[in-house]
Amino acid sequence: MNALDGIYKSLQNKVWAEKELKEKGVEFTTKWGKGIGVVTLTMMSSISLKEWEYDLAIRKDPKKGYLRVKAFPKKRD
Repeated sequence: MNALDGIYKSLQNKVWAEKELKEKGVEFTTKWGKGIGVVTLTMMSSISLKEWEYDLAIRKDPKKGYLRVKAFPKKRD
């Protein structure tokens, strides 16, 4: 039951994070590709950048001011 509770909580966090990105996310373009930035308390560790078609994601914690940058690795040519 503990494992199922953990999986359920993880899925809840993913849904919450996706909702935050849709509502508050700001899309931008960089030399590395498409990016998104958001100011939120949500941890984006469960978000798949490939699934969302982003190459870069930036999250700022509004309370502590921390920045988290997540990049999708690409194969070099």
